[in-house]
Amino acid sequence: MFKTFITSQKVKNTYRVNNIIFSLKQIPLIKKILPSSLYKNKGLKIFASIISILMELSTTFFTKPLYIMLVILLPSIYMGTDTSASIYMGMDTSVFLRVFTFLTIAGTVLNCHFFEASKHKYYAISLLKMDVDKYILSNYFYFLLKILIGMTGTFVIIGLVQGINIYLCLLLPLFVIASKVSVSAFLLYKANKTDKVFNEDKPTPKRWAFIIICIVVAYLGGFVHLTINPIIFVALAIITIIIAVPAGIYIVKFKEYEGVFKRLLDPSVLIINVSSTVAASNQIAYAKQIDMSVVDTKGKKGYAYFNDIFVKRHRKLISRSARNTTLIAAVLVVGALIGVFISSDFSDQINTMTLTWLPYFLFIMYFINRGQQITTTMFMNCDKNMLTYRFYRQPADILALFTLRLKTIVKLNLMPAGVIAAGLPLLLYFSGGTDNILNYFVLTGSILAMSVFFSAHYLIIYYLLQPYNNESKTKSSTYGIVNSVAVIGVFFLMNLKLPTLWFGLFMIIFMVVYTSGAIFLAYKLAPKTFKLR
Repeated sequence: MFKTFITSQKVKNTYRVNNIIFSLKQIPLIKKILPSSLYKNKGLKIFASIISILMELSTTFFTKPLYIMLVILLPSIYMGTDTSASIYMGMDTSVFLRVFTFLTIAGTVLNCHFFEASKHKYYAISLLKMDVDKYILSNYFYFLLKILIGMTGTFVIIGLVQGINIYLCLLLPLFVIASKVSVSAFLLYKANKTDKVFNEDKPTPKRWAFIIICIVVAYLGGFVHLTINPIIFVALAIITIIIAVPAGIYIVKFKEYEGVFKRLLDPSVLIINVSSTVAASNQIAYAKQIDMSVVDTKGKKGYAYFNDIFVKRHRKLISRSARNTTLIAAVLVVGALIGVFISSDFSDQINTMTLTWLPYFLFIMYFINRGQQITTTMFMNCDKNMLTYRFYRQPADILALFTLRLKTIVKLNLMPAGVIAAGLPLLLYFSGGTDNILNYFVLTGSILAMSVFFSAHYLIIYYLLQPYNNESKTKSSTYGIVNSVAVIGVFFLMNLKLPTLWFGLFMIIFMVVYTSGAIFLAYKLAPKTFKLR
């Protein structure tokens, strides 16, 4: 098994090294001076290998600690009020455990690793014909080991700083591992008994709903006084670990891995850039959701007709998730309003939240924005073919279609944003109101501004970087860098200690400036950058 693991890591490293070299050649200022012969340059391959090793180490010693600090610890400190629970920053341990527990439960569905349909698995199992049992088990144990090492060190440090019992800190990573093992075993059993194989890269609407519920409970459970004290958590962790023991034995002794992963990694299911067969199957899957019978465009002409008929024929692809998110947002707003009328304590907490939590809604708007999904659909079902025509890349044509598409994306994203933008002032008013009437208008305006900003952001980087290849896979390292900078910017703004009024005004002004700049750049630069890869 160890030999199989080493071979699989060599395959993974080779793929990653070539991908690093490819990514370097996509950066505008570098690609012109880097020849294709770099792929056989030993010195550069050694350099790329070092980067690859650092990337692998970062998943253990950087990514996991960063996730724990930003997603679990900081929100827990912000929401915590029990000063006796911590000797330094006043974090309520019960809040920390609630956030940790429910995010861990969500993670068992979103990232169990076992049923990840990755390129590495496809190359190793389907192309290189490696031993399936040894490959799956060795890499899964490696995944669990990284969790144990990365999280244990982080939680011990948090425990020392925050005054949390050291034994409780050591139990936290074991709970994560036990949860993932238990769920993986259940999904493996289910896959063996039925023809359906869980694919964590393609969550169903039901799974997304479950994940969203866990996130909401994790961060907003305090409003209904939901807490998980150390005693409850220890009992839950022990039960989970006990369940994980037979689950782990089942995983080790399972004999049908080849059949299960053959179905998971089937090219008709796996969206991966390995052959034209995959591209064709991907296109077929999208085609089933396109309504070609739509012809009514209300007398529109030119690009207005072109964009209108595209949106109507692809409404299932580009508007379904927006409608679902809108429905979820409406349910949460109505539920919060009911809570305000029922509980005075809940009402006070909602009032405080609406006046202090506006920066955190920037992350929520980033999370629910469908700009990237819509641009992918535009490329796959339209631009991939239209970009072969020169007229389609003329400045006037690009500007005309860009503004029409921007309006379309903004309208779709304003569906859930509008519910939130209307709900926050209502919650503020009925929970006690505010002395400054401008807060009502700023709450609404800033949420709408955030939605418009992210809509413009995804569309302009699509036009300026055009990251997709023929299989609609992202092949631009610059695109990834820009998106990473955007995420960092979101987290930076989330931690700005600005009053709602000033933060809201900043977002509105920033949105106007950014959107105007996006339209200008689309006209000036997109004729050169908006092209096929």
